[in-house]
Amino acid sequence: MAWLLFDAPGRAAFPARLAELSPADSDTWDRARAWALLFGSLLYASGDAPLTSVGAHALEQVLA
Repeated sequence: MAWLLFDAPGRAAFPARLAELSPADSDTWDRARAWALLFGSLLYASGDAPLTSVGAHALEQVLA
């Protein structure tokens, strides 16, 4: 959800803050990116203009 909710600086700070509470290894972050790609793709393909916009943004952020 970090790719949907945070801007680039917030998204960069998120893993560090999360690591203080509950460390996650690189495989966990890879799975998180995969989920973000899935949900971004579903939203992008929804056919609903606002959701398509959210999906496009999520995909741009995950793939950046």
